[in-house]
Amino acid sequence: MKTVNLKTILILTFQLAIILVLVSSGTMNIRKMASHSAITIKDNLRSVRYCSEMRNILYSLKTNPEQLSLRINFEKTLQSEFDNITIPGEGLLANTIKDEYFNWIKYPEDSIFNKLLVSIDAINELNINAIEKRNDEAQQSASNANTKIILIGFFGGLLAFIFTFAFIGQLIIQKTNSETP
Repeated sequence: MKTVNLKTILILTFQLAIILVLVSSGTMNIRKMASHSAITIKDNLRSVRYCSEMRNILYSLKTNPEQLSLRINFEKTLQSEFDNITIPGEGLLANTIKDEYFNWIKYPEDSIFNKLLVSIDAINELNINAIEKRNDEAQQSASNANTKIILIGFFGGLLAFIFTFAFIGQLIIQKTNSETP
């Protein structure tokens, strides 16, 4: 009877280990996905917001070019964008915006204003594309994590099934042997 109890404990321990491996594997993959994309997406969303703010301020400046508070707000927002460069090419576009902005302040022509808007839209598009790319990567990581968990669960369950029925077979053999005189 001591052998039966020990074998039962071994089976239950093995099955518990399979459950722990599944839970830890799933948790690690989900945490990895979340931390990987959250920071980048947050930075990209900031840049999208900065672009929207700069556009709005520019339209207000176009109708009231002498309003100093609008200029200060635009320059602060542009500086915030400079502090949030995360994508290759974004810094170059931010410098272009800076140059075009000061050029437009000196020479308030529609052609310069339109170039300025195009540059802002380029940064915006760059960041939106980065968000979409990061989302696609997160979807792929989720799919890979799901596949890993399914495989671990399948093979772990199969091993637990085999282990359990091997134990039951041993019990039947032991019971049969103990009943035979």
